[in-house]
Amino acid sequence: MFAELYLGVWQAPVELNATQAWGPSLATDAAGNPHIAYYTSNGSAVLHAWREGGVWRFDLVDRTTGFYSDIEVDSQGRVHVVYSKLSPPPSQIRYALKDASGWHVESLSTNGSSTYATDIAIGPDDTPHITQDAYTNPTITRTIHHWKPAGSGWMSELVDYWCAESGIDVDDLGGLHVSCNDGGGHVLYYHKQGSSWIREVIDGGTPPFLNGIPAQYTSIAVGEDRLPHLAYAWRSCGVTVYCNHVRYSAKQTEGSWISTFVDPEGRLDGGPTIRIDDWGVPRMAYYYYQDAVTGGGLFSNDLRYAEPLAAVPGGVACIVC
Repeated sequence: MFAELYLGVWQAPVELNATQAWGPSLATDAAGNPHIAYYTSNGSAVLHAWREGGVWRFDLVDRTTGFYSDIEVDSQGRVHVVYSKLSPPPSQIRYALKDASGWHVESLSTNGSSTYATDIAIGPDDTPHITQDAYTNPTITRTIHHWKPAGSGWMSELVDYWCAESGIDVDDLGGLHVSCNDGGGHVLYYHKQGSSWIREVIDGGTPPFLNGIPAQYTSIAVGEDRLPHLAYAWRSCGVTVYCNHVRYSAKQTEGSWISTFVDPEGRLDGGPTIRIDDWGVPRMAYYYYQDAVTGGGLFSNDLRYAEPLAAVPGGVACIVC
């Protein structure tokens, strides 16, 4: 699906004809074309969709159970995708790079921990940075780790304990920014100063919420002003009018945060992804799900894409681009 924001209101999505699009993620290239990575259970594969010349195209990244994918495009136009290979065991972080010769896939060591979710960002020097949402049996300790290339391999560092469903982005100076939720319904934001990770609580935690979990599945993007924008699932079912919807939060220059809902009609299954393009426009992709109960007897699931209509390149407003 495709949707846009006009005067603060997200417009109706348009279907991309991608069925069973689990865990979609979004990036834009230098020309402003959107790229989406997702896993489809229809054929058990990680796929790449992108818009070129006004036409949406698709290709195969990897034939595996690649949940929780994320995608980026670097300054050379190369496409980077990271995802979790959950079955057959053991679970792995997989990293795929598409260059002129095609896709190249490698598995990262997870240091004895199980991978639940991943996210990727590209630094100003085209270096990929990955977050891993991991847990270690038998204690089931949830942790967030940051990965980056080191020599011929990869190195990792701990960001924080008891945090999950993370996102990562890198600003124009190479500064690292991470989002996650703490399992208690709070959305958290981290930025790195020196060797330390600084934490802020930005949303959630005001009861009552269904099962005590209002916010899950975070994604983060940082613009040229180095201010973070977050997208996540808001799961306050049965308590407010918003049930399993996409929520958006952005940090202001004075340090405060603003939050709003993106798709008040869609039911979110899994988490959204957010990116800021070269014009400062926030763009999102997410998996819409509607069962027979919530859909009034109608069942649907599809991929949705959203961007702010009032801020398209060149200032040209459009309903469907």
